[in-house]
Amino acid sequence: MMRIRFTLSLMLLLMIIVVEKSQAQFTLTTGGAICASTTNQFFDQTAYKCDTCDSFYSGAGWERNDQNCTCGEGFRQIISTVGDGSAYTCTGCGTNEAVSRDRSTCMACPATAAYDTTTRDCVACPTNERLTERTATGVLLTNKTCTTCGPNSLGSTTNKYGCVACPDSRMEVVGGLCTCPTGYTLFSGKVCIQNTRYNDFLAQYSNEALTTIAYNYVTDENGLVSTKTVTSSFRMNELLLPNAVACSLASSTNHAACQAVANLCVAQLYDTNSVPCQIYKSLWERASTTSLNGWEGWNQDFPWIYHATPGSDTTQTSFLESSPLTLDYSFGTRLQLKLLSYTLNGTFLGLDYVTNELTLCDGQDVELTKWMEVGVGKTIACNLNLYQFYSKPLPQVYSLFIEDASGALYPIPVEITNLGSTTLYRSFMTYDNAFSTISSTGRPTIARYLSHADLSFELQANAPSKIRIPTLKLTYEDRDISALTSAPDPNYHTTELTTVFSPYVSFESNYFMNYTTHWITLGILSGIFVVIAIILTIVQMVFFVLSRDSFLVDVEFILKFINRVCDNVGNAIFFAVVCMCMYWYWLFKHAVTISVIPPARGTDLIPYGVFVGIAWLFKAIDLGICIGRQLLHQVFFIDWEKPIVGRLREQNIIRRRRQAKDGENEESRAKNVQQKRSTSRKRRRRGGRRTSEPKEENEPVEEPPTPDTRRPSTQSDSSSKNEEDEDKNRDFTNPIRSYYSSWRLISAAREYLSLYPTRIVNFDVTFLLLVMIMYGGRLTYLGNQTHDHTNLSHDVSENPILQFWALAQFWILLYVLQYLLNVFLIFPFWYDPVRAFIKRVGESNISVFALLDHSQGYYVHGAIGESADVNLGNLHKDILHVKEKPDDKVLARSILGKSIKYAEQKKCFEMFLTRETRSLYDDEAHIAKTKKKETTSSSSSRFTNLMGPSARLHHFIMPRTQHTPMEMLDTARIKLNAALKMVIKKIRDSYAGAPSDTPLKDPIHDQLVSNRFGIPPFIRTLKADTLVYDRSLRFSNMFIRGLDIKFFIFNLLSYALLELAIPVTFVPLVVVWVMNKLIVFVATYLFRINLIQKSFIYERFL
Repeated sequence: MMRIRFTLSLMLLLMIIVVEKSQAQFTLTTGGAICASTTNQFFDQTAYKCDTCDSFYSGAGWERNDQNCTCGEGFRQIISTVGDGSAYTCTGCGTNEAVSRDRSTCMACPATAAYDTTTRDCVACPTNERLTERTATGVLLTNKTCTTCGPNSLGSTTNKYGCVACPDSRMEVVGGLCTCPTGYTLFSGKVCIQNTRYNDFLAQYSNEALTTIAYNYVTDENGLVSTKTVTSSFRMNELLLPNAVACSLASSTNHAACQAVANLCVAQLYDTNSVPCQIYKSLWERASTTSLNGWEGWNQDFPWIYHATPGSDTTQTSFLESSPLTLDYSFGTRLQLKLLSYTLNGTFLGLDYVTNELTLCDGQDVELTKWMEVGVGKTIACNLNLYQFYSKPLPQVYSLFIEDASGALYPIPVEITNLGSTTLYRSFMTYDNAFSTISSTGRPTIARYLSHADLSFELQANAPSKIRIPTLKLTYEDRDISALTSAPDPNYHTTELTTVFSPYVSFESNYFMNYTTHWITLGILSGIFVVIAIILTIVQMVFFVLSRDSFLVDVEFILKFINRVCDNVGNAIFFAVVCMCMYWYWLFKHAVTISVIPPARGTDLIPYGVFVGIAWLFKAIDLGICIGRQLLHQVFFIDWEKPIVGRLREQNIIRRRRQAKDGENEESRAKNVQQKRSTSRKRRRRGGRRTSEPKEENEPVEEPPTPDTRRPSTQSDSSSKNEEDEDKNRDFTNPIRSYYSSWRLISAAREYLSLYPTRIVNFDVTFLLLVMIMYGGRLTYLGNQTHDHTNLSHDVSENPILQFWALAQFWILLYVLQYLLNVFLIFPFWYDPVRAFIKRVGESNISVFALLDHSQGYYVHGAIGESADVNLGNLHKDILHVKEKPDDKVLARSILGKSIKYAEQKKCFEMFLTRETRSLYDDEAHIAKTKKKETTSSSSSRFTNLMGPSARLHHFIMPRTQHTPMEMLDTARIKLNAALKMVIKKIRDSYAGAPSDTPLKDPIHDQLVSNRFGIPPFIRTLKADTLVYDRSLRFSNMFIRGLDIKFFIFNLLSYALLELAIPVTFVPLVVVWVMNKLIVFVATYLFRINLIQKSFIYERFL
């Protein structure tokens, strides 16, 4: 094994050595400028290093440049073969001979361009001539000659072998100079312009006005907009006046010049006060008045940049509404959009298909043109690097067209939102880095860029497969970049951060249709559902009235009506919205032909937001009322523990025994004292020595037997009374004689409090699963504005309606699965906190008396065992005895009477009280509360006087019950406990012990079919307190668990609303989760305060 390890290590070492040897390093030279410091070196671009000329040329006469070596002037190059390579030699030319440009031969100079011994070349030819070595076909001449340049050209001053054309084609060479013809004036040393028109323009406009450009939307770092003017614009001076004069000539057909004037008006954003737009309008008025192609404002032989008369507010809306496009589109079909392009000087560049010209952001053409697929909405955004404007090419002027099936082109109008009008234009620019420079080599001081572009396509209402002519909406911004002194990254077009020199720019494209029919349909569907909801509300209110013993329009009736209306109407609108969203999602995502496209963000979503907002408002009111009922409900814990009637009697017996013992001890002690005195006298008479008297010893007192406080006495006592008499005669003012264990009450109250935030469906688990599914599985992109449901990439804009249903369908699925799993599997067969609570309070002899409404609530019976204040062994025996061998005594304590076997299993009931019983409860509770408040106010005033202003804040935050002395709470609780025991006993005693022929009339009966559908017993007819077995555990309505479905709908609607305002899917979901946690937290705190106040339990125990 050691050999094998050694061999492997040696092989690995050898491999490392071989690899390192094979990866020979070399020094990389980045350019010829580094080699220029050494005179005999040049940069070899194939080897990326500097090399010497000596390695190629032998002898003298050679010279080098940055990237090559060659023979110098006066030397010709001779190439000879040496082995597999070539050798180069430079040989000098003869007297008065100059070498050719390719260094292949020596040639004599012409007479008019003699040989220069200094430069070793011919001198320059006369002004309008140039040196020539070859014929027109490229054949080398014998001698160099001087050839005349063209009629409007001069010999170059920098290159004697070339000619330079005059700046203007109309110039003539006179005396060696380019001269404008008669009737023309040289402008800026470059252009010949007609004198008459030139003087007309100078008479109408000043030189400053002709070279001024205004930037009206300069935005600073604080977002404030101002206007800045460049008064000596180099481009405006170069282009405006010459082209205006050329275009204004009556006989002129110089389309480029007219287009240049139009381009300058476009650069001024069609500002009617600008000189270029005023000149354009005056030239348009002189042009032919014939409308070209049936368009107003499109004149013959003149550029078309307005959709109507220049300077007017009218638009060609009839053209947009007529929808001349006849091509039928389907999902996935690409639009054929073309751009007509011009340079600033009016040169026509061509008509090409659109790629990335409409956005200033970088990216692949496939991604940047994704929006041209029918039905795909997309937003392209980035932070534009303004440093690049120094080196960015000059802008171009575009006109956008859409191609129809026949190949015909239809112009797409342009709306500039900065102007605040609906005037439509034809041409536009995406940026401007040209007109704020003041010289040909100067840098721009103000950059104009397209901050936002919107190109949305509307489907025809009567034929969704056809689209209307869209409108390109543009928004521009200007930034002052004169403060930029250097460009750290001029080659990068975008940056990651948004700053004043890297502003945010975007392009957005969407597809939409006329949604009037859809919103009317949604309104009708919501109306039908609302009518059903109102009918259901009326039926529910009728049942509610019948469940009360009298008809009374009180506060409870009004709140119940509002609650039912908001619940049912909110559910109706919610279901209508869900149906519409599902309809849009499935027809858009899974259809081949175009039938519907859901509305994207903007004004089209306002009706959707209104419907969602109304549904959310109704559900918010419904949920608020339901939570308020829970937080203000009446609750009390009835203790059925049997009193220990023998304790006082046993104490009296023990006291008498002690008194008898004390009497016997006194008599014996007297005899001993008498005997001692007699003995002492005898000793003194005898004269004997006095001895110490023995100490008195107390006789042991018989300790009384300790009473068994674990179980109540079962001995029959003729002097004992029944429980009712004991309750009536008990001294409630002495809490030391309380006959129940406080810890059983505290335990029940704590568990009751812990039940409040419980839910059937755990929202935290749902939230985590949604995050895992939607973001871990990238399913959040199902809500993108694309028909392809398999496209789970982020390159397409998201749609609020599609996003809502994409999340809602998984949310509903998770909710239903958790609901079914808990209700039908986990709760029945594993653990249900509500059932566990009902079971435990029953075993502790504690009943729960809870009123959710004025006379309707729930009762959990706990008087099952004989006693619960015992040790665990005896308690276990009692429970087994109750469950396995229920005798008459056990059944008598149950709520259903002696004749019902296993009656202890039915412990939870819906409770319907008469107004008389409720008044009795209110009276007893009022007496208890009055006594408590009297003590509370006195102790609270003492506390406030001691602590000052901070005590008032303390009283406001904490429940007042905690300031009440515990003994007073105990007294109030005992009194209310006795009263409620009497109420329950009255209901139990009125029950015959077995169901009658008409169970609806029984004061206690099982849950019937009518009860399952929410029909309560008709207390108004029965006029009696009634308990209905709560088989469906509607007792959960006391807690958040009973509001689970309401919370579910409320959460979905909250997400839908937030998603309209916050386009990031994860953020609205987190906000909904935080909102839920906050609501449950605050409600639980207030529920605890209500429990403290209503159950008379000291605050420190809860």
